Amino acid sequence: MNRPPSSDRPSYVALIGGDRCSLYTLQCLIESGSPPSGVVVVDQSGLSSRLSSEQRVMRRHGIPLRLSQISVGVIHRVVDGGRDQELLDQLFPDAERSALLGRASDQGIGVLEAQAYHSVEALTFIRELDPAFLVCDTPFWVEKKVRELVPPTMVIGSHPGVVPWFRGAHSAFWCRYLNEEEKNGFSIFCIDEGVDSGPLISTHQRPYRSELSFRGNDYVLLEEASRYVARVVESLTRGLDVGLTTQSPLKNNQIRRAPGLVDYLRFRVRERTR
Repeated sequence: MNRPPSSDRPSYVALIGGDRCSLYTLQCLIESGSPPSGVVVVDQSGLSSRLSSEQRVMRRHGIPLRLSQISVGVIHRVVDGGRDQELLDQLFPDAERSALLGRASDQGIGVLEAQAYHSVEALTFIRELDPAFLVCDTPFWVEKKVRELVPPTMVIGSHPGVVPWFRGAHSAFWCRYLNEEEKNGFSIFCIDEGVDSGPLISTHQRPYRSELSFRGNDYVLLEEASRYVARVVESLTRGLDVGLTTQSPLKNNQIRRAPGLVDYLRFRVRERTR
């Protein structure tokens, strides 16, 4: 059985979402040679949380665009939802939340389920563990007051896209749509105040798999990124230098949003003719 990091090794806390892909990252971490000393799980999956999130997006980007993006999600589930679900079951077979958190507790890992990472209870939990660094796999924003609990460049995250070229949402879709498939892949970096813009640890190019949907390609990249994050964490707890480089060039047009209906329909037409 794995044990929490010994006192002579740097400890860390994992910030995890309640979705299947995030929980798989936690599974990789607790099964590694360097499991976390604690984990904070945030899962804002209720109706009120979803409505609040949608309101924020609509205020930021406008109602027409958001309705267009929602329609894409509905159509995609009808057309590709079945094969996406089969792929999810294949890639993430064991990431069942309650069982996984029970395994963590049995290994002596502190577990906190919170409403937000910057809640009073979460901040207190992290401070008491005094981590050397944080590992984040979550769909939610990690606030500055959380990032400041560890030294700069010590909040480790990942992204299913090759940064800085494809940051934000659905990078696999956009690199295929823009005929830049050589930039399909995943990235490991340090999280800062920007969108997937922090100091870079590594990028990994992978072929776009045309037999999968664009979301299926995201899932494949997320699975591999989870395993690679665990390797980076093991290096950090052993005191090794993982190497950091500044992302360049950083431009606003590299930040992608979820595709709207027009882009999605164009994408599907192109896929039929490839």
